[in-house]
Amino acid sequence: MKILRSKINMRAIQYLNLFERITRIKTRYCFEFNNSIIFAVPGYLVSKAIGEKGINVNKLSRIMNHKVRVVAIPSVPADIAHFIETLIYPVKFKRIIIETNKVTIQAGPQARALIIGRNRTRINNLKNILEKYFGIIQIIIK
Repeated sequence: MKILRSKINMRAIQYLNLFERITRIKTRYCFEFNNSIIFAVPGYLVSKAIGEKGINVNKLSRIMNHKVRVVAIPSVPADIAHFIETLIYPVKFKRIIIETNKVTIQAGPQARALIIGRNRTRINNLKNILEKYFGIIQIIIK
């Protein structure tokens, strides 16, 4: 699985530098989703990035005045489903089907509304993230 390169803005660079200073982990993946700042690190470094009892994440949250989350970078296409699941947590859904350039999320009516968001903001933000990092062009919610 190949993660596409993307352009980073100045704010993301500042967040990445702060993340590296506090956690001692270098990453190139930082984005905003659902009023949270999300850092993606290799799977084996997630617990180190979070810190003992969440100390690193709490410190970052206080400094940035945003909720901070750390997720694992998908290494194989099957991991993209888990990546999406952690992004839209705590919303529960039935299943995620990943095809070449398309993702289908099967969810109930209430979960569907939560995933889409008001004025389609969450689904558009999720689509931008998946397109930017994985080349996924289309998201379908059933």
